[in-house]
Amino acid sequence: MPEISVIMPVYNVEKYLRECLDSLLAQTFTDFEAICVNDGSTDGSPAILEEYAAKDNRIKIIDQPNSGAAKSRNNGMSIACGKYWMFLDSDDRFMPNMLKTLSAYAKKYLADVTCCAFSYFDSTSGKTIRRFNYAPELLAYPMPFSLKDSPFTFSDFFDSPWVFLFSAQHIKKMQLQYQNIPRNNDTFFTLSALSSADRIAVTNDVLLEYRVGLKNNLQSGCAKTPLTFVQALCAIHDFFEQKDLLPFYQNRFAEFVLYCGCGKMKRYDSIEPVACIFEAYKNKMLPLFVKPYSEQIKSQSALKFYEAIDASASVNEFLLYYFKKSGNDSKAAELYIEIEKLQEQKKEILNSGSYRIGKILLMPLNLIRKLFKRCCIY
Repeated sequence: MPEISVIMPVYNVEKYLRECLDSLLAQTFTDFEAICVNDGSTDGSPAILEEYAAKDNRIKIIDQPNSGAAKSRNNGMSIACGKYWMFLDSDDRFMPNMLKTLSAYAKKYLADVTCCAFSYFDSTSGKTIRRFNYAPELLAYPMPFSLKDSPFTFSDFFDSPWVFLFSAQHIKKMQLQYQNIPRNNDTFFTLSALSSADRIAVTNDVLLEYRVGLKNNLQSGCAKTPLTFVQALCAIHDFFEQKDLLPFYQNRFAEFVLYCGCGKMKRYDSIEPVACIFEAYKNKMLPLFVKPYSEQIKSQSALKFYEAIDASASVNEFLLYYFKKSGNDSKAAELYIEIEKLQEQKKEILNSGSYRIGKILLMPLNLIRKLFKRCCIY
């Protein structure tokens, strides 16, 4: 039985798959299995997997119709034999001591969850852009610790599974599965595992390189499904209720809901997904998860975001309100006048029967959106 099961979804990554597998097979820790789940790839990825599996019996292949990363990971878990599980992406690269370092920390601290740092590298240039580090106060905190009994928040950790080594026993005990949603399907799994862990260990060693700048992988296309993170947050709240964890997290969760909403809005350059997020927060997320605990929120930036949504009846009012809070009164006033002028144009166009109204109406809101992105204090 291998010590570690590495579970890896594979979908149309022939350009990077060899580099990924080579870095995995070059690990100084050798007692692992690599469960590669071919998610209906239509390029040369399946042939590459077969080639590597023929050379190294630690590589196991599961074939499935294209179903997404969540089902790929869940299927991988169903046959995983390791004491520890790690979920990696098939277009990333791994440091030779990744598994050795993580397993050493996990054993030393008998950890349910072990975390590492990572770096971002550009897919085109191959150069490292920046790295994700844990805060000094988190690293100085006595290990192992639980999130329940520590002062840290969810935003102190990265919410993707590939920076974690999970105890299989912990995952099975919590009965965790990945959400079958098109985006953010790992958020529930990762944060639920982290928040329910009794023993967490952290190393600030950079143990993998995360590839960015791709157009067709799991990180792209978020604007098509802007509210999947809302589904993930709702599932996390349900998990807290089921596991009696809500008393530990209700204040931190309220702040995290605000952090996520503002952070997601920053990603988009068009008004439509921002409007979707605004409506979801105005009508559901704030009343259910934030308003009851707003007096306990300590972050001033989170409170500003909350107040802006709470005080606004529409997304354009929200964005205008938000710039005023950020010291951009003159630009806000200028755009507000522009919106009123364009509302008059709307009436004229409607009366003329034109069908080009959409572009004209969205133009000022898109300008507001871009200014919001620049002025956002998160």
